[in-house]
Amino acid sequence: MPARSHSGPKARDSADAKWAAQTTEHLRDISEDIAVVSERFLHETHSATAAPEDLALFITALDRLTEAARSALVVHQRSSGRSLNDLAPPLELTADRLRKKYKPQQVITQLESRPRPRRSPAGSPRPDSSFSPKNELLRPRQRLACALTLIQRQSGLTQRTLAEHMKNNPSYISRILSGEREASWRHVKIICDACDVDPDLIKPLWETASDIDPTGHEPDRYLRAYLTALHFAAGSPTTHQILASTHYAISQAELRQALGGPGVPTWSVVKHVTTALLGLPEITRPLWRSAQNSTVSTIRAEAFG
Repeated sequence: MPARSHSGPKARDSADAKWAAQTTEHLRDISEDIAVVSERFLHETHSATAAPEDLALFITALDRLTEAARSALVVHQRSSGRSLNDLAPPLELTADRLRKKYKPQQVITQLESRPRPRRSPAGSPRPDSSFSPKNELLRPRQRLACALTLIQRQSGLTQRTLAEHMKNNPSYISRILSGEREASWRHVKIICDACDVDPDLIKPLWETASDIDPTGHEPDRYLRAYLTALHFAAGSPTTHQILASTHYAISQAELRQALGGPGVPTWSVVKHVTTALLGLPEITRPLWRSAQNSTVSTIRAEAFG
């Protein structure tokens, strides 16, 4: 009697809920990354100075992301207990080839260590020189990670409990809280909701860490929201601690204005507050400039009726 083939229409792979959840998250991350790289690619194709070799780098990056998506999709199909025969035609490979090429544990390991592109405003990349080993903890992503870690610890919830809310494993949460892995806004909201914290408190930190333009506030209010978020991420130091950190270069009234308004303090004040709260002045300065310009425009409009 001939041996029964395991690649027929009824063939199924064993289900693994953990891998299914992980690959779902990876597919979402990869789709976000494809959008980021595609945006940059589109911008460069409209640039008169773009060199062909630069455009080729985008194509290569998109190829890698497509391959990562393919591997995650295959493992997701297998770990969900569904047949690879359904994926074979659209992926233009046989089910046996998909099974041999994309081994679950190997794919998961590769996806976990996959570097992610960062979203930057078109034409204004952030210089890498801003981040040296000395100020590594001042990186926007680390400030966000510190805030999320504080939220988790103050709530009393364990990382395992948060992982259950996120339908992922504790190691995934651990990498987000350490700043090793970039957090999506959906992840941030899940953590905040589970810990009963308003996610808008740290949204400016997430937007800065993700290089996303400020949303939801007027420029002066956004600057204060960002400084308030830095204050939280730094462990909510007291007024005395902040002033002492600046060596009393600013007054209590100036600190109060920087964090609560009204109006926009001078750049010197904002710079001192940013540094005291473990932020990077080069991140805060564009926010301050936008807030200052907005305030000046408002005053002029009111003066002329």
